[in-house]
Amino acid sequence: TQNPKKIKKPKNQKKNNKKKIKGSEERAMCLPAIAISLAAPLDSSSPVRSSPSPPHRMAAAACRRALLPSGYGSRAAAGRPPDLDAFLPIRSSSISAPGSHRGRGGHLCHFSQPLPKSNGKRAFLVDTLALVRRLEAQGIPSKQAEAITSAVTEVLNDSLENVAQSFVSEGELQKEHHFSMLQRETEKLKSDIEKMRSEQRHEIDKVTAGQRLDLNLERGRTRDELAKQGAETSELTNKLDREIHALRAQLEAAKYEVIKYCIGTLVSISAVGLAVIRILM
Repeated sequence: TQNPKKIKKPKNQKKNNKKKIKGSEERAMCLPAIAISLAAPLDSSSPVRSSPSPPHRMAAAACRRALLPSGYGSRAAAGRPPDLDAFLPIRSSSISAPGSHRGRGGHLCHFSQPLPKSNGKRAFLVDTLALVRRLEAQGIPSKQAEAITSAVTEVLNDSLENVAQSFVSEGELQKEHHFSMLQRETEKLKSDIEKMRSEQRHEIDKVTAGQRLDLNLERGRTRDELAKQGAETSELTNKLDREIHALRAQLEAAKYEVIKYCIGTLVSISAVGLAVIRILM
């Protein structure tokens, strides 16, 4: 298993991601102001609603300039409804957000990535139909409620896209954690293997040194035994040579004695023979 290294993002990219996250939070905070400001131009004559306060009006104007499509303000000021076909989302029941938290101002912000449907269309985190009905129930016209819903949906989608680009998904985190665990296990196994290899090498060196020492001792003992046997052999050879020389000397002496006695015997026999011959004659 190859354990992949963690990819470190550069500092500039981290700063850009922080700016994107901050912008997403600001957009999420502007949603109530958008609702007020979108309702104000087209429904200012309605006696049901009261005009928003100046701070809310300023915040709504800034949010409209940042979030709504170009030309919306002029159309609203002229009393014409905006063209909603270009940016109106599909009014269908969508998947609810699995995770959310309270942002600044107490507004609920969702941070789950929108899931694509099987037919290729995006599933929104907000039930657009229910939101339009609730806005219409509050006295907002249908066109304006649809515009508010589309703006809210666009803000949520942009925020979720920024968050999805800035942060790592849970699957990638689990995969990275799994890879890091595998890497740690691999490093641990490598260290254990290196330790066992060093221990085996030490044992092999120890056994080899012991065998070499034993071989050297046996070689020395064999040399000593051979030298001792050579000395004994040379001593026996010298002893045998001495004995042979002594036997040769004794044989020579015995030969001289035999020859001497033989000559004496022959002389004696000759003398006796001559004496007998004289007597007989």
